Amino acid sequence: MDPRDYSADETLRDGERVHIRAIVPDDKAGIVDLFNRLSPETRYFRFLGAKTCLTDAELVYLTELDFVRQAALVAELTPDGSPRIVGVARYAAPPADPLARPEVALAVDDQEQGRGIGTLLLTHLARLAAAQGITEFDAYLLAENERMLSLFRRCGFEIDGAVDGNVMRLVLTVPGSSRDR
Repeated sequence: MDPRDYSADETLRDGERVHIRAIVPDDKAGIVDLFNRLSPETRYFRFLGAKTCLTDAELVYLTELDFVRQAALVAELTPDGSPRIVGVARYAAPPADPLARPEVALAVDDQEQGRGIGTLLLTHLARLAAAQGITEFDAYLLAENERMLSLFRRCGFEIDGAVDGNVMRLVLTVPGSSRDR
């Protein structure tokens, strides 16, 4: 299966169905909508600092991916008949060094947190990465972001890392990858 066509339907902890699929360039408006629903704290944790908007260049970077060294999945709920992006998980190798370990990141709509969306997104993203031969991710977290650290553990990532000031730099072994076996 081409990772650009990745799609799965899952059941959340409360029984509601969620659709997880590969991000596409047409998701720019949905990503802006999700970003605008994120609380300042969630944005701060996701971007490691205050952020009030996404630029056009950032939207291109976030939605137009090769699905080899960079990939992203969105989670959609359909409460009123039309799909709404409520979460996104991604990995991306730095453009200047495409052979470097990809960085992983995640954001879930504050109103939907605690339902299992982040767990499902990271689990499916790890599956995609392992299929591409990716064995490790980098992750950068603010030291106080215990929820994200706990989420990585729940998803089965082996974690190694260090703290530099108030930022944790983690190396995560991708579950199901050749390095995990």
